[in-house]
Amino acid sequence: MSDSTPPVVEYAPYRDPSVGDLVIRTSDRTEFHVHQRRIADVSSVFADMLTLPPSPASTTTPKPIVDVSEPSTVWEKLLPICHVAEEPPLSLEDIGDLLEAARKYNMVGVTSRMRPFLMHYELIEQKPFAVYALACVAGFQDVARAAAQRTLRFPIYPPHAAQYRLVTAEALYRLFEYRQKCGDVAGSVLDCGNGFPRWMSHVHLDQLQRCNQHCSLPSTIDYRDGDYLCIPMPWKEYLRSLATALRSQPDANLPCDPSFLGPLMDGLSSCSNGQCSKKGWKASMYLSQAIKEEFEKKISEVKLVFEQ
Repeated sequence: MSDSTPPVVEYAPYRDPSVGDLVIRTSDRTEFHVHQRRIADVSSVFADMLTLPPSPASTTTPKPIVDVSEPSTVWEKLLPICHVAEEPPLSLEDIGDLLEAARKYNMVGVTSRMRPFLMHYELIEQKPFAVYALACVAGFQDVARAAAQRTLRFPIYPPHAAQYRLVTAEALYRLFEYRQKCGDVAGSVLDCGNGFPRWMSHVHLDQLQRCNQHCSLPSTIDYRDGDYLCIPMPWKEYLRSLATALRSQPDANLPCDPSFLGPLMDGLSSCSNGQCSKKGWKASMYLSQAIKEEFEKKISEVKLVFEQ
């Protein structure tokens, strides 16, 4: 005898016609079945909309229908967040779409739940320009400042990102203004005229001194804390080239970059005694780290003017 039990139909989330009392119909004609009260709770726009006379029901459902302009791919991710369900994985493009929808429908809770996504380490490290744009859209000042600081590691003109269309020209201007201020600060950290920066102590410079009085390297004299220090010129050239680079790319990691330390070590290798290059590597690690810390301290004092 055949089994007369009808097969169980498994619906995708929010697709079960037996659930809810409202249909949200997307631009690609996908119907999502939801509860009016829940949508009204998270969106003041929907709350106002649902006080109006309902639109005619479709032939497939007696529920009122709300047509929306977004495709189903947006609402598939938006509805779980509205219902505080398990959060779906989100790309930068998804976050931008959700922020647009949240702004359109005044879903404050949805907007606030985008903050941890934008602060995710890999995202803000690899795509700081796009994260900055989205943070401005969402009104996240702390995220915008964190992203702006991370843009300093990249060239001044980043590749195009779709998220720029969401942000105002004023917000982008403020980002480049911030970069210029950081470049000025970075250059001033190593601004030393004919000597060495005044923040460098005797302890810093003592490690840079030439190996002995018979050293063949051209040297410069610096007076520090009552003592005359004789420092090989490759150290001076390292600071000059670094200062120039930091003005256009104020990246705190540049002092430790091999593209600057390499020429320094090549210059010290010309020492006739071989001792300057031998001790130079350890000294370069110490000094480059000290420059990085001083730079980061100064950069932290630069203010980003936040614009939405």
